[in-house]
Amino acid sequence: MAEVGASSAQPTREEEHLAAAESDEPLYETSIKPVPQEVVDQLTLGCLNAVVPKLSHAQGHFQELVHNQEMLLQTMHDTTDSFAERPEVEEIVAVLSQAPLYREKTLAVVHEMHALLSRVRRLKQRAEKLQQHKQKQEISEAEALERQRQREKHLEAKTVSMTDP
Repeated sequence: MAEVGASSAQPTREEEHLAAAESDEPLYETSIKPVPQEVVDQLTLGCLNAVVPKLSHAQGHFQELVHNQEMLLQTMHDTTDSFAERPEVEEIVAVLSQAPLYREKTLAVVHEMHALLSRVRRLKQRAEKLQQHKQKQEISEAEALERQRQREKHLEAKTVSMTDP
C-alpha cells in the first residue's frame, strides 16, 4: 500500500508486479543453462553410491529385528500354550475365581468383629455402672444400718436413764 503524501514519481513494488504481470516480459530474468545428461547421471550415481550402502546396512538390521521379533513371538506362544496345558493353571484359576467370595466372607467377619467389639465395650460400661451402683447401694445400706444402730444405741441409752431414778 502506498502511504498518503508519498511521492508518486517512484513506482511501488505492487505497481511493478502489476506492470510485469500485464506485460509478457518475465518479472525476473533467469539464466539457467541446461545441464548435460552425463552430469545428471554422474550426480545420480554419486548420490546412490553414498546412500545405497547405508540403506543396505539398515535393511539388514531391519530384517534381523523382524526375525528376532518373530522368534520372541513364537517363544511367547509356546510358553503360553505350555502354561495353558498344565493342570496347576486350572487350580489357580479355580482359586482365583473364589477370591471375591473369600473377600466377601472376610469383610463379613470383620464387620461381625466390629459389632462384637462394640457390644463388648457397651457391656463393660454397663457392668462398670452396675458395679458402681452396687457399691453405692452397699455403702448407703451400710450407712443406713449404722444410723439404725446409732438410733437403737441412742434409744437404749435413754431407756436406761429413765429407769434409774
